[in-house]
Amino acid sequence: MGRLLLTALAFALWTGLLEELPIDVARRGGAFVRVSPDLGWMAPLGDVMVFAIVALVLLSLGSIWRQARSRPVAIGTFAGCTTFALGLMWERLHPAATALLAFGVAIQVRRMTRPFPRGGWVTAAAVVVAALPIAILSARPGWRVLQARERALAGIPAASAAKPNVLLLILDTVRGASLDFMTSPGIASPWPPVRVPTLDSLARSSVVFDDAIASAPWTLPSHASMFTGQWPSRLSANWGRPLDARYPTVAQVMTAHGYATVGVIGNVLYASRETGPARGFLYFDDYPVSVGQTLLSCSVGRWLLASARLRRLVHWEDVPNRRTATEITDHFLAWQSRHTDRPFFAWVNYFDAHEPYFPPDSVRRRLPPGTRWNDYTYYTGLLTGVHARRRDKEDMTPLEASVHAASYHAAVQRVDGEVGRLLKELAARGVLDNTIVIIAADHGEQLGEHGLFEHQNSLYRTTLHVPLLIRGPSPPIGGVRIATTVSLRDMGATILDLAGLDVARSGLGGNSLARFWRDSAVPEDPGGLKTAGIADTPATADVPPAPDTVFSVLMPLVEGQTGLDETNRSVRKPSWVGGVFSRSCGGSLHGHPRESGDPPRAWGRGARSGGGSPPQRPATLPDPDSSRGADGARRHPARSARACRGGSPIPPCWPRRARRRSRPGAPPHRAG
Repeated sequence: MGRLLLTALAFALWTGLLEELPIDVARRGGAFVRVSPDLGWMAPLGDVMVFAIVALVLLSLGSIWRQARSRPVAIGTFAGCTTFALGLMWERLHPAATALLAFGVAIQVRRMTRPFPRGGWVTAAAVVVAALPIAILSARPGWRVLQARERALAGIPAASAAKPNVLLLILDTVRGASLDFMTSPGIASPWPPVRVPTLDSLARSSVVFDDAIASAPWTLPSHASMFTGQWPSRLSANWGRPLDARYPTVAQVMTAHGYATVGVIGNVLYASRETGPARGFLYFDDYPVSVGQTLLSCSVGRWLLASARLRRLVHWEDVPNRRTATEITDHFLAWQSRHTDRPFFAWVNYFDAHEPYFPPDSVRRRLPPGTRWNDYTYYTGLLTGVHARRRDKEDMTPLEASVHAASYHAAVQRVDGEVGRLLKELAARGVLDNTIVIIAADHGEQLGEHGLFEHQNSLYRTTLHVPLLIRGPSPPIGGVRIATTVSLRDMGATILDLAGLDVARSGLGGNSLARFWRDSAVPEDPGGLKTAGIADTPATADVPPAPDTVFSVLMPLVEGQTGLDETNRSVRKPSWVGGVFSRSCGGSLHGHPRESGDPPRAWGRGARSGGGSPPQRPATLPDPDSSRGADGARRHPARSARACRGGSPIPPCWPRRARRRSRPGAPPHRAG
């Protein structure tokens, strides 16, 4: 038994080492390789976990087949496992082909090792030889980060104790239309907003921008624009390209003026260290140290965790390396307690409101049989990252659509609760009295409006209109509502201005939003934001807009120039939305009283209602198959979508194939 486990350990360590080398080469070449900086020890440890399971299987088979414990069989089996693991790194190679190749290698290696029944010393030497480079690879990233941090701290001046702290809370994927304290001009949604007690209370003592517009409808260019003050069309940030060092970031400027800068983020897809927004932060906390992240660091673990069937079998539906809002809050508070000698600039990114999101347990238990609340497709790979999206959203029944929207809103409320806990703890420590708090979102989310879901696939206000609150201690900032349209591109300049730093000399673009509460003479449309586009900062000739970010040039034109408002106004709330959950589960999913009229139990060919008599469709709802012609063939989905805009309810008109269409070079399942 001991010899078998030692053999498994040797093969696992060498497999982990061989997996690391191409990843390290790709990372050095500038590719997005979405793995933890702790890959040096996580990959071998993940393989040790996998090979240990294989060893236990061989031990179990040994009771009925003695040869299973023999050295040739063990070495052949583990050699096949190594081949399979290395083959899975080529994500374009089908796992079945990889398994067939691994089986052949196992047979041949077993045959070759038959003449050598012993050789324990060789196995032990293999373990020792593999352990040395693994130890070096494990220690190198941490040592480099520590050295860079020490050099940066030694090179920055001491900051004045009178300088205020700046806390930037980014609520990833939280849209303004879902928050009850916000006014959402030009947005009509079937899903009413939810109460967020923390933000609602904070809004009474803050400056609230009722019409804040994100610079892009997905994470990376939006953050890049906020931190540099540049429009996304001028930046390198893209699906497969990080934010480069052409423009300075607000973190670099704050660090140069003596601030302790920290980033604690939950979105490791497009806000991690390798994507660029982390540039300038002395301390950066992105990938978690967890069992899930360890398994994701090895190829077999990634392959297993991408299986939706396996997830349902073990009752684990979430992304395995997701950092919950509770963990994000705990990590930031732990960091703050250790760094009290300087004022801080902190970027805290909450990721709970990003898909996948799930209904609360109290709701889940009351759903009728057949309701699909967890029908997710998981994407787990080195290049694709680790995320999930609900399949066939356009085929959801009204109940499933309501559960989907309510799950999103429940996630928003969880984030709101953690923001409240963070601020309460800072107040108890006496830190909040000298802290400027800025709360915003990088983009919104679509929950079926205009027949669309998720984000990054349109410029509708559901993806661009976001909350923006600013609360500061000195001079007192609060109790102000600003209706003028503003852009989050001005975030960096606003942070520097409120911290008392010179914006003009910083190299950042944009203008401070503080002008709106300091100067009552600010025009309603400062800088011609609504009409002039970005003519004040055109893309330079040597930095042409990238194909995937050209659409971001239109961001400032969302008012009156693109017809988005007119389209939004044509959407009205279906009469059955409030009653779907109350009809099926005896309660209202969103807290609304039951509305008149029987809600449809299903629509389209996606109907999956459980049992009972055939659903009776109310007369007020159009036939979902009305998009078919006289010959029974389905008309073009766009025509069905246009028919919806005449005032018909949204969900029955969602086109079956109104999925997100990817742009050239972008896979269809991108998430931001």
